[in-house]
Amino acid sequence: YGWGMENGAARLHSNGGVAVDLETKTSTSITPDVGSPPVPGSQAMPTLDLLDSLFNSAANSAGKTRIESSYRLVAFGTPGIESIVSRRLATLSHQQLQLLGEVIQMIGTDARNLVALRVADPDDKKAANALLICLDFGFNEAGAVIIQALQRPSLQRLAARGAGEFNNSLAIAELMALCSKTDSELVVNCLRSLKRFADPQSSGTAQALLDS
Repeated sequence: YGWGMENGAARLHSNGGVAVDLETKTSTSITPDVGSPPVPGSQAMPTLDLLDSLFNSAANSAGKTRIESSYRLVAFGTPGIESIVSRRLATLSHQQLQLLGEVIQMIGTDARNLVALRVADPDDKKAANALLICLDFGFNEAGAVIIQALQRPSLQRLAARGAGEFNNSLAIAELMALCSKTDSELVVNCLRSLKRFADPQSSGTAQALLDS
């Protein structure tokens, strides 16, 4: 139990905060028993209507239902991801982007490369959503196209984060140049990325500016 508390107990602190010790659950009640993900590509592609229906249902569900629906999407492999990305990437909601990232992560390298390349899509919304997925799930494959993203004003804030997280030191010059912009969020993202690199000049300059 929590410090001196029993299951279901609550305690009001003098500062107005509340501590609650919820009843302990066993691991089987928390994690649904749904087995392992299927082999990607082990099922033939369904119709587009069925694929979209499964995707939408999974994005709006939780627990065992979400996992089982995600597994069905994994079974379609990279072709299923390519279909969703090519048709719907620009209009996906936050929940749908999260689901897409989860499924891509389970499918593996081919799907990761597919969404990473979309960071270079000429459509700003598609590129931004692809970059969001890569940032949220640590798909470092996007590092190969991050310099191009830094050159696009609509993507610069996200790309400035990504340059450091994807560890692309070739972006140092671009990041240094963007530090002269008036967009404070962009500048801070650039400085944080520069600080991550081993280059003594850029990381030292970034730390000094962050401390100022």
